[in-house]
Amino acid sequence: MYLIHLKLGLPAYRLVPPELGDLIRSAARPGEGLEHVTVHADAPGGPVLGMFLTAERPDQAEVMAGLLCRRALATSAKLRGLTLLRWKAETAAPYYDGAAVRGQLMPAGNPSTGNLFHPF
Repeated sequence: MYLIHLKLGLPAYRLVPPELGDLIRSAARPGEGLEHVTVHADAPGGPVLGMFLTAERPDQAEVMAGLLCRRALATSAKLRGLTLLRWKAETAAPYYDGAAVRGQLMPAGNPSTGNLFHPF
């Protein structure tokens, strides 16, 4: 599964529709790999979507995310005026590397308890 961040352009006269995530999800078709959509409506410079897609490679997930978003923007009257500016696959590796360094992934004590991961 890959996380793709999509930056949207929003005209000054528009607000982010509260149902943006649902509208994006409704544009997905079976077999396109969309698992989850998050909306960051107040991101600096305009809204950002986080799409989690299953794919064999990150470039495949990027292509599908772009297709899904463009389809939703083109077919939903509620999304009129929004534009897809850019999108790319993201990695969670920097987060997990930092968490491991701070000791947040493995608890202190006996790992034989079966509780190997620290809750976030």
